[in-house]
Amino acid sequence: MTDHNPSPPVSRRRGWRRFLGWPLYVASLVTLLLVAFVVKQAQHGDPYFVFDTSRTGAAFPGEEPEALSMRIRGLDHTLEVKLNGWVAFTEDESDVALIAPDSELVIAIKGPDGKRIIKFVSNDDGDVQRYAWEYNDDGKVEIEVDKEWLAQIIPEAIRASGMNAKHRVHGIYQHEGLEGVLDEIEDMHSAEVQTRYYMELMRFASVPDELYNIVWHAADNVGSDAALHELLVYAAKRAGDDQDIAVAILQASDEVSNDYHKSSLLQVMAGTMPLDSGTVEVYVSAADDIDSGYEKAQALRSLLRRPDASPKILAMLLRAAEDIDGDYEQAELLRESAHLAAQYEEVLERYIEAAQQIASGWERRTALAALAKGGELPPDKLDDVLAAGQDLDSDYERAELLRDMADVAAESAQAYMAYLEASQYVEGDHARRRVLEELSRKARLNTDAALALLEAAGTLRSDWERSQMLQEVARHLPRNEEVVKRYKEVCESIENDEEREQALAALERDQEDQR
Repeated sequence: MTDHNPSPPVSRRRGWRRFLGWPLYVASLVTLLLVAFVVKQAQHGDPYFVFDTSRTGAAFPGEEPEALSMRIRGLDHTLEVKLNGWVAFTEDESDVALIAPDSELVIAIKGPDGKRIIKFVSNDDGDVQRYAWEYNDDGKVEIEVDKEWLAQIIPEAIRASGMNAKHRVHGIYQHEGLEGVLDEIEDMHSAEVQTRYYMELMRFASVPDELYNIVWHAADNVGSDAALHELLVYAAKRAGDDQDIAVAILQASDEVSNDYHKSSLLQVMAGTMPLDSGTVEVYVSAADDIDSGYEKAQALRSLLRRPDASPKILAMLLRAAEDIDGDYEQAELLRESAHLAAQYEEVLERYIEAAQQIASGWERRTALAALAKGGELPPDKLDDVLAAGQDLDSDYERAELLRDMADVAAESAQAYMAYLEASQYVEGDHARRRVLEELSRKARLNTDAALALLEAAGTLRSDWERSQMLQEVARHLPRNEEVVKRYKEVCESIENDEEREQALAALERDQEDQR
């Protein structure tokens, strides 16, 4: 049998060396040795010499290149750190152990004695090259690298800038545990750097108790609103539905004073936290500390949108809505939740109570009217809704609320009579007439309903308004003796002859049309 995959002759196996040349062959061997060295170091668990060799095509094993530029002012000196690329430090952090090709680290310190700069780069062989300068009366002068000075300044630069945060956190966590990393963070003065360390620590801390402790430690130590907000948002996304951690994050938000930051944190929490009454109570308490009506409404609205929110939870949120500063913001939240409130009695009660806190007539009226738009408001609750609108600040708003509720009023005799009773709080004849006409168009009038409507029409003081009302109602009245008699009695109460005749003619005309 013929072998279709014979081994190439020895001369062919070696031919690629002659083609590429001995220099490249040697370079390949050196590269393999370097990779083996790196892997060996990683396997030994050196905490400050950990590399990720899984990045395909990476020219140098390690994490994504860092790019930072920071200036830190101390009591007696100013420290500047600039890094572009990737760098690793010795275990004792006294020097740079490795620096990737095309990377550069520059550390400068300026104090009473002048300014000194150290720059780290990599040469063609991969070795670390160090260059140092100082500024004196002669300007910039190159000097020898002082190892003792490096051992002092590099640890300060690492802590101040947050360089190599992932590997440092991992190393300290492996050797000293959670408390070791937290102690290290306490010695840092930059909230931004602290946040980087906390976030790296959260990646390693898989135990809920550890994440819980990190949250509280951060609340006590991070002095920047923006940094603490960023950190707590990150924690919220990692906490999932763990109740203890969710409560810890919500309580830690008390340290966030900026309304926007606090509201945006709560909005993130609204999508992840468990919806038990205890956690929601803490959430509402955190939202109560937000002064901005807009931001508070945004926070409460985010939780109202949870599809799994129970009626009890919805009622709690609407109770909190009573304290929103700003009629528009409060009404907008209510309008959005109206379809839910109309379905549950306990939620509806809270909704109406919250609406009554709105001073603006237009905003309160539209919030109450929103309850009827979904067709889910029970007719037996119409009286409660209309009562909340009795003290609206204008006839127009009271009338418009009633007209918006005409469909609900037409659904039952109880709701119908509640509507007619509420119409008496509309003082202007023109506005009240429009309210009564709307009901006559929406309701199917039986004898009792027609008689009650005619009774209400008789309360209009203006002859013109009463006549116009009767002419409209005539189209919808049942044609029985009792109703026709009452209609004519109301017509006779019109003093103006022309208006009275027009009202009577409307009845006769509609009777002719029906024949």
